[in-house]
Formats: sequence, C-alpha cells, structure tokens
Amino acid sequence: MPSVSETIVQAYRVRREVSQTPDLATFLLARLLYAPGERRPAAMSHMVQRLNTGALRGLEGGRAREFAHWLREYLLINETVRGITFYPIHPVLALPDNGEGARVEGFIEALVNCFTVEERDQLVDRLWSETNLPPFERTLHTIVQWQLDGDSQPVAATETTFRGCTSDAPATSAQGILLRTKDDLLALSHSTTGVQAFVAHAGRLLAFAVARY
Repeated sequence: MPSVSETIVQAYRVRREVSQTPDLATFLLARLLYAPGERRPAAMSHMVQRLNTGALRGLEGGRAREFAHWLREYLLINETVRGITFYPIHPVLALPDNGEGARVEGFIEALVNCFTVEERDQLVDRLWSETNLPPFERTLHTIVQWQLDGDSQPVAATETTFRGCTSDAPATSAQGILLRTKDDLLALSHSTTGVQAFVAHAGRLLAFAVARY
C-alpha cells in the first residue's frame, strides 16, 4: 500500500502530465513523423525567427509585421523557459521544443509502436491533406511553407518503428490501453475538422490515457 507521500507525488505527476494537453498531441505527431531525438530543423528555426522579427516571406505591406506577430500568438500552444510548442498547422511545426513531452516519453513511444505504417500514413494524410484542411488553416499552412528553406517535408520515422498492437489484449492492460487509444485517435481524425481541433481533442484523450497507462 503506497504511503501518503507516494500518493501525493503520483497525483502531482499526473497533474503535470495533463497540464498542457495539446503538447501531448504535438509530441505524438512529432514521433509519428520524425525519428526520436530529432532536433528542431534549421528551416523551422528560421521560420520562428521570422515570426519573432515580423519579416515573413511572401507578405509585404505596412501590416505585415503586425500580422507576423499575430500569427505567432495564434499558433502558440505553450511557451516555457525551455522552448515553444506551436499548433502543427504544417508538419514541421509538430516538433515541440519545450520538453513537456519528456514526462510521458515512454507512453508516447509505446503508442507510436502500436501504429502500423498504413495507420500512421492514414492519420498524417487526414490531418494535412489539402482537401481536408479548412480554408483558414490551409492558408496558414501555405504561409508557413513559404518560410521554410529547402526540403521542409517530414522525414518519416523508419518503418520498423510501426509494429502494430495485439488486437485481443485486455482493455485494462497496458497493451489494451495503447490499442484503444490508437483506435480513438484514428476515429477522432475523421470526426474533427482541421489540425487545431484534432490537437485539442487528442491532447485531452492522451492525457486520460496517460493517467490510466
């Protein structure tokens, strides 16, 4: 039986893990798209610098600087002393910088391994397909794309990462929680419109799954 101190610490850890739920969804997308340990690409660093200074490519006029600062605040999920997380309107923005995901890295890695290659591709295509993005998010996606240097498309994690889950695992087991979370995420991608809505709902879903895992 856990002591009072252990119970308090566990409750605090759970609250920390769910305190910034969109970070969890962004961290998941980063692991689906990039190899573990991938640092922020130079293209993204340059884009963030342009957002900060208000000098966006492809946008001119007296209000361009104001728009760049507005866009930064609009896309911002979480900013800490350790970095920034943006809504992943464009796949390159799926890479979180602020270290929020480190607390749940084991869970996210296990969940990513629960996907098959086909399921990963299905989720990615659903989120960033031009035909599925709402017009406003499609415009922001294009603006972000203008800021990126060179090959800005994500480099998919190796196919060996995606092994799939055992479908007959008990619901309360670790494998069962992963399987049902993955299925819920795939279903969610078909019932939400746009990346931002998916990230908001997926973050809450993941926070609940982490607390049960």
